[in-house]
Amino acid sequence: MASGGTQHFIDTPGYSSYLIPVGLGLGMIAFFLKEKEVFTAKKWLQMIVIIITISISLIWFLGQIGDILPESLLQNQGHDHDSHAH
Repeated sequence: MASGGTQHFIDTPGYSSYLIPVGLGLGMIAFFLKEKEVFTAKKWLQMIVIIITISISLIWFLGQIGDILPESLLQNQGHDHDSHAH
């Protein structure tokens, strides 16, 4: 999710601004579960709150970047070679 959102940020900045933070948060949770980390309920709650806080901040920040991108970039000019819809 995070790498796809980064790759297609120019094409869909609004959608990508949500996709990147959610992907990073899910990736971090998946990592801890894969490594069989043993957390107390309090530690899981703290981690979830931190992930949500960082995600909301990133969504806002990436949304701001998407708002200031030049119109020429948002019209997908010169990016046809990266498209998956051939």
